[in-house]
Amino acid sequence: MIFICDFAWMPDQLYRYTYEMVCRENGSLLNQGQKTIFLSTKGRNDEGVSAALADFLKYVGQPDQPARDSFIAGLDRRIQRIKASRDWEARFMRLEIELRNKWRQGHQEGLQKGLQEGLQQGRSEGRREALKESVLNLLSNFGEIPEDIRLKIEGQEDETVLKEWLRAAAKADSMETFRINM
Repeated sequence: MIFICDFAWMPDQLYRYTYEMVCRENGSLLNQGQKTIFLSTKGRNDEGVSAALADFLKYVGQPDQPARDSFIAGLDRRIQRIKASRDWEARFMRLEIELRNKWRQGHQEGLQKGLQEGLQQGRSEGRREALKESVLNLLSNFGEIPEDIRLKIEGQEDETVLKEWLRAAAKADSMETFRINM
């Protein structure tokens, strides 16, 4: 994979950073030919890269600067023709509109899904809190609730367990009976 960044990828401002899969334990390469290369238009150090690559990245970073070689000059002419073409302009505008619509659609779907999940989570949390409060209210009929029991009830997040404890609290005739059936 190759990424072209219009920012300094690392503080040393190289034009190219190549990453390969390396074993953490012994430093050996996983020789599958996979590399990830980050190219930066903000490079300052020409060592280790060809002049053509450095020129290309400079062009990408500052396309208004004059081209220093024939490849870049040809690329720039082609880009200028595309930019000047009404047909291409219309295509880009349609693409931009379509991308914006897809983004909005995805954004709306994400909001809806998040809202649904949030409501569901909130309801579930509300049920658990109500169950905990109900168990504690029933147990308070026996006097002060021991700290270990209170903490255990307040820390329980499983609704099924809380329902069982609510039944046990409703049937219990003492705190000790509840503790045994808990």
